[in-house]
Amino acid sequence: RIPFLKRAFEGRRQRFEVSVDRAGEHREFEALYVPHRTENGEIQGIFVLYQDVSDRNEAKRGLETANETLEARVEERTEELQAVNDALEAENNRRAATEKALTKAMKATEEANLSKTRFLAAASHDLLQPLNAARLFTTSLAERSNTDEVRELTNHLEGALSSAENLISTLLEISKLDAGALRAEPRPFRLSELFGQLSQEFQLLADQRIIHFKAKSRDVVINTDPKLLRRVLQNFLSNALRYTGHHDRVLFAVRTFGEEIRIEVWDTGIGIHPDDLPSIFDEFKRLSEGVQTEQKGLGLGLSISKRICDLLDLKLGVHSTPGVGSCFSVTLTRSKSKPKPLNKPKAKRSDSLVQPLTGRTILVVDNDKDILLGMKSLLNGWGATVITGASIEDAKNYIRENPNIQIALVDYHLDDEALGVDVIAIIYALRGDIECALITADRSDVMKNQAKELGITVFYKPLKPAALRSWITQKIRGKPLPP
Repeated sequence: RIPFLKRAFEGRRQRFEVSVDRAGEHREFEALYVPHRTENGEIQGIFVLYQDVSDRNEAKRGLETANETLEARVEERTEELQAVNDALEAENNRRAATEKALTKAMKATEEANLSKTRFLAAASHDLLQPLNAARLFTTSLAERSNTDEVRELTNHLEGALSSAENLISTLLEISKLDAGALRAEPRPFRLSELFGQLSQEFQLLADQRIIHFKAKSRDVVINTDPKLLRRVLQNFLSNALRYTGHHDRVLFAVRTFGEEIRIEVWDTGIGIHPDDLPSIFDEFKRLSEGVQTEQKGLGLGLSISKRICDLLDLKLGVHSTPGVGSCFSVTLTRSKSKPKPLNKPKAKRSDSLVQPLTGRTILVVDNDKDILLGMKSLLNGWGATVITGASIEDAKNYIRENPNIQIALVDYHLDDEALGVDVIAIIYALRGDIECALITADRSDVMKNQAKELGITVFYKPLKPAALRSWITQKIRGKPLPP
């Protein structure tokens, strides 16, 4: 302490700490030496102050130790967090790469589906063209036949054409379902209406095959797409009749479970083996051919039904016992909305619907020569005078030159990317009194919207001659014959 005393007597204030060990106890003190001066500034002595700072220093040392420990812990945790962040970043990179690969795969799948849909649509159009011509020639031949033998041959030909048409239409429908191109149009309706229509149709088929058919409906309202639901139930009923033998039974019934509505189709047919149940909804999967019928299935009906139920968010059920029978069902939810009728009341048929079209002139525009020949043969057989053309210019010229034209039947796709809707628009501009219809194998929304804007009727290929004749007769009814 002597150095501090010397400096204090020199007039300098001193502060320092000293340690004292007494009776086995360690204490720490802070010493303060303050010079004492006279009025003249001379140093007479010093003031000495000792303060025990043992606890303060102990706390300080503890805090310093804690800080050092905390820094070490922070550094350790920082290293741990950095390792976790590195691992997380690596995982995120892996997930990003996986997501990118999945997105690429999904995009490729979507493009493949769309490509398949476009291909099938184009293929269907190209295949339906000759089928349409064949149907026209077949109908014309049948109407001209004078012997039972020729009529039987044309009936077989008509059946073969219908089978080909069904296959093409079904393949196109599956492609649309897979690609998401088919949109549901749900609306509330009474199930009894749809049920009654299907019951009448399949009662006739059941009678032909000597099968006991029974239908039990309920007056309930549901909200779904009636056309798509009808397709599902048609597939169930067709299979039930196809795989049920003579004198066996088919039950078409509706059951209610609170808010749930279940439509069931039961049969006492050959049943399905348990090993086959998981694959019955696969494409081209046919059930056992234990029952022979005049029409074999394509193996696509249940596949379409499954896709439609997925689209409509309906529960599809099936259970079966070999040799006992099967039950296919679809479950819906009861609707509280006000139902809308499925079909508008039909006008009574008139005898004029089957009368000849003698004296009437019809313009047919199509870029396929076979279809033009087939249409001309068919319409001539009904007594009409037929003018045929293949382009917009042909249509313009014939409309200007022949004031007797009352009906125009126009194909949608013409040569040089011309469209039938454009031909009809020109016909309306030249002659507003001509009744026009569009005939096409194109079922796209674009075509439907264009036809809707013009307010024209659309007939799909292969053309149904009876439907066409009914439409023509209805349109010309009351119109005077040209002079």
